[in-house]
Amino acid sequence: MPKEEPQYLLSTGEEEADRIQLKNDLIKLAFEGEFSSPIKYDELKEGRVLDVGCGPGSFCVDLAQEHPHLHVIGVDSVNMFPDPSSIPSNCELIKYNVLDGLTHRKFTEGSFDCVHIRFMCLAFTVKHWQRVIHDCWNLLKPGGYLDILEMDMMIYSPGPVTELLNLQGKIFLGLIYIWITNNSPRKYKHRTKKEYIYIYMNI
Repeated sequence: MPKEEPQYLLSTGEEEADRIQLKNDLIKLAFEGEFSSPIKYDELKEGRVLDVGCGPGSFCVDLAQEHPHLHVIGVDSVNMFPDPSSIPSNCELIKYNVLDGLTHRKFTEGSFDCVHIRFMCLAFTVKHWQRVIHDCWNLLKPGGYLDILEMDMMIYSPGPVTELLNLQGKIFLGLIYIWITNNSPRKYKHRTKKEYIYIYMNI
């Protein structure tokens, strides 16, 4: 049986790494900072953070540089990582397919303060999300955070012009719009039954 891989719809080369880095910079601009969740990284003494689907490691490197007391690990099934000399000593970027299960020796149950997932709705199916979120729960310490940030193709409370954008988005983005709608992790909000884990979702 062939191994499952995340279903990336975009390329995975240097140009894609640059695009992801630009997106990371735009997110920081939009949120007036890198991190929008209620997690207080400054208070995590020797904290551990895992970034699932880290791409070129933009989020990981920024977090590690801003909080040198943290140990930040990023994983992605594709190696588009920067030169090792540019990665902080408290940051690790690992080529690893999370659909194989988060069983890497670096990932032990209850060992992370936060698991971060961002913009993976084009890579994961509904079944993938169910499996990955289950694995992430198991990796979190009591009181840990699962922080998921995803795009939403819909513009809410639109005026006449933005309503047209909504319509055009459905027409021209077609299958991508349907994919995002059907594979959003929002569908799993009602499955968050482990009360000692905080699920923080920007969708």
